[in-house]
Amino acid sequence: MLLLARALHRRIDSAWIVAVGLIVLGILVSLTKGFDFEEAIALSVLLAALLANRKHFFREWRLFPSPLNLSWMLAISMAIGLIIWVISLAYRHIEYQHELWWSFAWHHDAPRSMRSLIGASIVVAPPLDSGVLPRSQRPELGNAQEFAEVSRIVAQTASTSAQLALLGDRRFIFSHDRLAVVMFG
Repeated sequence: MLLLARALHRRIDSAWIVAVGLIVLGILVSLTKGFDFEEAIALSVLLAALLANRKHFFREWRLFPSPLNLSWMLAISMAIGLIIWVISLAYRHIEYQHELWWSFAWHHDAPRSMRSLIGASIVVAPPLDSGVLPRSQRPELGNAQEFAEVSRIVAQTASTSAQLALLGDRRFIFSHDRLAVVMFG
């Protein structure tokens, strides 16, 4: 859900579908692992909110359209760090042993939380790593010669929005015959 938060914020329809599926799965798992109805009720409220707002998730887009930016990577890393801190605080009275990893029981939450944390870290690590890859270089701002050519082209058009090219913060792509320009920035 940490990784889906960004796509849900952007109102992407596939993120809504995956989130609803994960919440339903969470409800089923919380009821089967010991009839934990408090978690099931909280997840049901979240599910009802998502189902009631289906019409707001209208954008058809890839689930993860671009690598995570630095703020999202920091937020996810901080959330995982806080989870590690809470787990270590909650189970500080239990001495660490290698056998904890392989201990499966109904009421042994420390081993379960350790395994869950490792699983979450494995799921979260690749998207966090994708944000570290180098990005393509942005073109340089227009120089004085290009700015003069843009001024000439802008003077010939009746569109007032073409004047935005003269702000000095745009980049330009010229046609082969240098009679047209596309600005971006």
